Amino acid sequence: KEPAPRRRAATGWMKYAAAGVVVFLMSGVAAFTFLSPNQGISITTAAGEQTTQSMADGSLIAVNVASNVSYSITDTARHVKLVDGEAAFSVKPDKERPFVVSAGGYEIRAVGTAFNVRHRDGAVQVAVSEGRVEICRFAAGGELIVLGTLRGGEALNLSGSELESLPQASAVPATQVA
Repeated sequence: KEPAPRRRAATGWMKYAAAGVVVFLMSGVAAFTFLSPNQGISITTAAGEQTTQSMADGSLIAVNVASNVSYSITDTARHVKLVDGEAAFSVKPDKERPFVVSAGGYEIRAVGTAFNVRHRDGAVQVAVSEGRVEICRFAAGGELIVLGTLRGGEALNLSGSELESLPQASAVPATQVA
């Protein structure tokens, strides 16, 4: 009997093709993981440090000293959480994706505007330089209640259940958004 023919091992080009497919798939996973606009991004500044960051949608966040901010962008919303500190926002209009800032149990909603939010010691202050924002709060049952609307030149102090209108001059000092 003649021995069965031996199968040839994978030729050189097959090895390179397999390696290319693996590299292609891994780079796609890496790009999706690291470049996806809906990934949460955190910004923390120390005492004496300020920073301005452009979001993927073209909006700008200017974070003031000793502040902690995080944000994410999805197909339906742009959400910012001001954990502590102060930030100013220059929001690119996008009616399909509202711009929402959460601070101290409140939500500040904008579509295209410029405004400042300060969250320190349990109090939240909002000053609007142009456009308008809605001030909202979640009720005990989880439903979102619109408390009011601020327009350019208006400011509000939100503390617990009280809403105190502030003159623009004594409101939150506007952090410059370039």
